[in-house]
Amino acid sequence: MEQDIGYLIKKIETATKKNIQNFFNEQDLTFQQAHVIRVLKCNGRPLSLKQLREELKIANPTMVGIIKRMEKNGYVVTHVSPKDKRVRMVELTKRSEKLIDRIEEDRTALHKQMYKDISDKELKQLEKLLSRIYANLQEVDENV
Repeated sequence: MEQDIGYLIKKIETATKKNIQNFFNEQDLTFQQAHVIRVLKCNGRPLSLKQLREELKIANPTMVGIIKRMEKNGYVVTHVSPKDKRVRMVELTKRSEKLIDRIEEDRTALHKQMYKDISDKELKQLEKLLSRIYANLQEVDENV
């Protein structure tokens, strides 16, 4: 049974990614780029490359490449920090602001489909159980 649960979780992840990836492909976005947009939106202000890198746990060269592609596609702009000329700040553009609404609409629709016929009580229980599984796995990582 244990293997079946892990396999089912993987199948859910794959199906979710496939659904989301179709939307991202239409927008010429990757998961990481969408995550950058989400982090910037949630912070409500421009962030430095270092702040983004730490938040997303991405290596510096990878983060620079992601931001360059996003800037080329008009999703972000970068500028020098007025406080420290060595720091590059990343800011959302109007294009990405508009996209955020569409992403949220699609996310809501996907969640509605995923959770149909599941009660709020069952969802809370599922979240609690998955959180416990994740915490158990974190303990394994810490002990390795």
